Amino acid sequence: MATKGTSPVSGVTGYTAEIEERRALYLSYIEYCNAHNFKAMESFYTSPINVNDEPWAPSKATAQFKPLIAAFPDWHWEIRNLTIEGDYLALHLRVTGTHRGTFQGIEPTGCRVTASQFTLYHLVDGKFADVWDLVDTDSVIKQIEKVDSTDYAISFFRWNGTELIRHPLPPYAARKLEERYQFNPANRPQIISYTDDEFEKMFGSENW
Repeated sequence: MATKGTSPVSGVTGYTAEIEERRALYLSYIEYCNAHNFKAMESFYTSPINVNDEPWAPSKATAQFKPLIAAFPDWHWEIRNLTIEGDYLALHLRVTGTHRGTFQGIEPTGCRVTASQFTLYHLVDGKFADVWDLVDTDSVIKQIEKVDSTDYAISFFRWNGTELIRHPLPPYAARKLEERYQFNPANRPQIISYTDDEFEKMFGSENW
C-alpha cells in the first residue's frame, strides 16, 4: 500500500518515463535543428502546426528558418533550460551564429552574435501541435548593425613591436567600447591603443 500523500511507485515510474520520453523527443528534434535538416524537423510537427496561434503547414514552419540560416550558416541552438509539465515543454535557449549573409537588410559583417530564445511547445500524440516562440531579434540586429560614429571619432592602433600602426576599429570592438563607455560621448576616448595581448584580453580572440 502506498504511503498517504505519495503516488504509487508504478505511477511515479510511469510519470518519470513519460518525461524522459518527451525529453528524448526534444533532444532528437534539436539535433535536426542544429543540423539545419528542415525535412527531418517537419516530421516532428502535426499538420497543421499552430505557430503563435496561427495554423501553418510544416513546410511553412521550417521555411521561416531558411533566411536565418542563409545569414548565419552556423546558427546553433543551445538548451539552457528544459522544463516538462504534462504535454507542455518550456525551453530557454541560447542561440549563436556568425553573420555571413544579409539579414534584415544588413550586409554581412562577420560578427558573432548571441541571443536568447524562449519557446513553449504543446505535444499531441507525440508531435508538436502548438508552438509559441520569442527570439530577441532586436539584440541580434544591434550586434550586427553598423556603429554610428558620426558624433565621435575613434582611432585604433596596434603595436607591432616597434611602433603603433593605425588600424580600422573592428565593429565588434567598437560595440564593446560602446558598452564600456555606456553610450556617453563625453566618456569616449578619441584614441585607443592596445598591444595584441591587451586587445585579446579586452575583446576576446575574435578574428577581425
